[in-house]
Amino acid sequence: MTETEQKALALLNEVAKEMGLVQLRILDTDLPGERALCRAIEQHEAFRQEVSDAVKDTKFMVETHCDTEALVLVSNRLNRFITAKPDPLVEAIDEVDTGPIWDGTQDYANKIRAAIEKRGGKIVWGEG
Repeated sequence: MTETEQKALALLNEVAKEMGLVQLRILDTDLPGERALCRAIEQHEAFRQEVSDAVKDTKFMVETHCDTEALVLVSNRLNRFITAKPDPLVEAIDEVDTGPIWDGTQDYANKIRAAIEKRGGKIVWGEG
C-alpha cells in the first residue's frame, strides 16, 4: 500500500469511526470514491509542495534584500509552510517493499527499476 493509500485509509477510518461504522482494513482503489480520495490527497500534497517551494523562494529574496529584522519577521511567518521534498528513491523502495512479493533478487531489482522509472528517474552506472 502506498503512502497516499495509507493516508486515504486512515481518513476513511476516521470518518467511519465518527459515523459509528466498521473500520476498513484495506483500501479498494477499484471503487471510484476511494480512487478519487487518493487523487485528492495526491493533488493536495503536490499543492503543498508548490506552496513550500514558493515560500522558500520568497525567504531567499528576503534574505538577500532585507535587513535582519525583516528576515526574522518573514521567517517566523513563513517557516510553517516549508515542507521537506520527498526522496523519490525512498518512495520507489516503499512502493516495492509494501507491494506484492517478488521472486528473487532479479525480480526485486526489476520492480525497483520500474518504480524509479515511473517517477521519471533512471539508474546510471558510472565508469571507473
